[in-house]
Amino acid sequence: MVWLKTKDGGGWRKEWVEKYNRGLRGIFGLCLMTDQLDSLEKELRKRCIDASPPERITFKMLFGLLKKTLPFRLVFTPPIPGTDLQVFFLEMDSQEKYEFMRKYFMKPNARENGITGITEAVVRCPFSKEAWEYIGAIFPDMTGDEQRATYDMGETKLHFVHSDERGLDKRRLKVELLASTIHDDLANQSFEVENVRVTTGTV
Repeated sequence: MVWLKTKDGGGWRKEWVEKYNRGLRGIFGLCLMTDQLDSLEKELRKRCIDASPPERITFKMLFGLLKKTLPFRLVFTPPIPGTDLQVFFLEMDSQEKYEFMRKYFMKPNARENGITGITEAVVRCPFSKEAWEYIGAIFPDMTGDEQRATYDMGETKLHFVHSDERGLDKRRLKVELLASTIHDDLANQSFEVENVRVTTGTV
């Protein structure tokens, strides 16, 4: 999800900045981590997915005097047809840099609050046949059908579910995240931000 402090986006992806400045809110990108980014980009292109070349995020610091390049590379795919949601893939330069970024830049507090991870992510939308074909090209190992399909990543499962909502608004897309927790008092709670809902469950 994107929250911009400046109109130029401050380093966020151009098309996301444009959508945000047009008034769109909610989730624009679904990020999956990989350690084989270059080969993945080639495979996506073989499947006729117009994936971007591996790229880095660079932004200005100290009143524009310095530039900061983040320690990972990204490959983006075009939005799923009929939606604003892009699937993109991230590869860290090293595990050490990942831990450094988590500690000093991301400042996550999930572990301190007993949240151990995301076990399931569900993307709901009245997907068209074109959208299902596109999703299947990105995730060729996906199982299921055009009502509910699952990509199993081991500790986390990614589901695409057809909803029956009608209309022309692309924001019909909704994402549900199931987060695991070791604290019983945090289980079975939920909150929503725009079109994303997070629910907690015990490990």
